[in-house]
Amino acid sequence: MHGLMYHHNINPYEFLKVVDNVPLESLQLDNELLTFLNVLKENGKHLSIFTNGSRYHAGRVINKLGLHQVIQDVVTLECTGLIPKPNIKAYQYCFDVLKITPNKAVFLKTHHII
Repeated sequence: MHGLMYHHNINPYEFLKVVDNVPLESLQLDNELLTFLNVLKENGKHLSIFTNGSRYHAGRVINKLGLHQVIQDVVTLECTGLIPKPNIKAYQYCFDVLKITPNKAVFLKTHHII
């Protein structure tokens, strides 16, 4: 998206409206993952989602996967001023706003195919 913004002057919000409106039928609730995340939360861990997606897309995926039960914060492109991962400024936003101590944080990377 940033390349399109820079080289072709596209509106990022219009772009996100189109690309984030993908079908989610292939996403399935993972009870094992949800149980694991619940255990972490019950043990005092603060669970957040940090995505290069939009607020709209993150909300759709969170609801589809039942993650709203365990997730306490969601950091999206809108939160970081459209600065994506892996830019250090996006991570710094999480550290500052969520009061995360970097050497005590764990970032998990997931892949999914829609």
